[in-house]
Amino acid sequence: MQVDLLGTTFSIHTDEDPDYVRDLLRYVEEKVHETHRSVQTQDPLKVAIISSLMIADELFQLRRGEAPGGDDHRISAITQELIQQIDQRLGSGTTGQ
Repeated sequence: MQVDLLGTTFSIHTDEDPDYVRDLLRYVEEKVHETHRSVQTQDPLKVAIISSLMIADELFQLRRGEAPGGDDHRISAITQELIQQIDQRLGSGTTGQ
């Protein structure tokens, strides 16, 4: 199965049901688009990392029995803090790049 995400195209080989994999990819694409709309960076690596963190946050909330997205302000604040930390680690020093 071909995947095109964040300007990168690659193949996924799996024994999973193709419809299931397509559902997963659609979900990840939605998170990536959500990240693009909510953060000030267009750097594909940063967008991928932040999107992954958002998905992991949802998973952890579900594991704790919480409703994902129940505290959008908290998630937004955490996301902004993570963007700043990623910028610092990558040496850019700004979030607008």
